[in-house]
Amino acid sequence: MKVAVIGYGYWGPNLVRNFSWLDGIAILSGGVTVRNLKITGFSGAGDAGVFIAGAGGEVLLKSCDIQGNANGIIVESPTDDATIQGNQIHNNSENGIIIEACSPMIRRNEMANNTYGISVSCSFGSASPTIRNNLISGASTITGIMASNSGTGTVMNPTIYHNTIADGVDYGIYLQHAAAASQTNPTIRYNII
Repeated sequence: MKVAVIGYGYWGPNLVRNFSWLDGIAILSGGVTVRNLKITGFSGAGDAGVFIAGAGGEVLLKSCDIQGNANGIIVESPTDDATIQGNQIHNNSENGIIIEACSPMIRRNEMANNTYGISVSCSFGSASPTIRNNLISGASTITGIMASNSGTGTVMNPTIYHNTIADGVDYGIYLQHAAAASQTNPTIRYNII
């Protein structure tokens, strides 16, 4: 089964927080396309504009304006066939995108003024996302791309290509390998920091 939620673009329908919701859109299955929506106001601690988890097939999140949330997008295991592409992700108080123990494609997004642009973590399983051709900027952005491997027996191999990271306060790309029995082998090339 395939489901598509398609708005009229940045000026079209808005998905604004209803106080009983934690996340703007929760995608818990594959075969889903979300495109051309403005998603805002999901600002409680840990809330997200878009939450993707357990998707067993293709998920496409494209051309959305995701702003004013705690986290813009959270993608969790076992979601490996998700594409986050061409979105405006800005002014979220915590992270633009969180990737936890999965391997989505993150490409051609513009992120500004999120505390962290893209956070990849691997406390269990594996995380090998492809992060390419993104623009991450803003004076309130502490770290453009952060990757942290903290689990025992985990594998984290992000591919980080052709990104532009500007105006960050502390780090453009920050890697942390905290667990002795884990494996971290990032591929980082052709970025402008």
